[in-house]
Amino acid sequence: MGYDDNDYYARYDKVKHLVEVNDNILAVFVINFSNQMDGLHIAKDAGIDKSTIDHICSKVLLSEIESKKKYLEKNLYEMKNILDSLLWEISEYRKFRILRIYEKENVIVVLINSQTKLEHTIDNILGYYFESDDDDGDNETPKSLF
Repeated sequence: MGYDDNDYYARYDKVKHLVEVNDNILAVFVINFSNQMDGLHIAKDAGIDKSTIDHICSKVLLSEIESKKKYLEKNLYEMKNILDSLLWEISEYRKFRILRIYEKENVIVVLINSQTKLEHTIDNILGYYFESDDDDGDNETPKSLF
């Protein structure tokens, strides 16, 4: 994707900040290149715990990511020429929305309350995540969008 590691950590911190300030964004974590969960941050009043996240990660996300990897490996040449890299995708479930943001070697996963409007959560997260950093190199805590 062309992002360097420092940009990745800054973008992850932006999403982590959104988890802290928005009640509808429940958790954020990373699935690393070894398919291990890393960097878990759960909102204070999310009503979920690490065991719930572990279950979602092992039963839903890892199987989806593995099947996507196999599909992309099989069809990589055609996919690269037609669409380029997958940037993000959303899964909609009754209790959660799951936003996956694909990086070069990681997948950032954001759990979102499914009862919210997309423009109040997904649009804000993606806009905040992909915005250019205009902070003159300072790694300040991002300002709240809310």
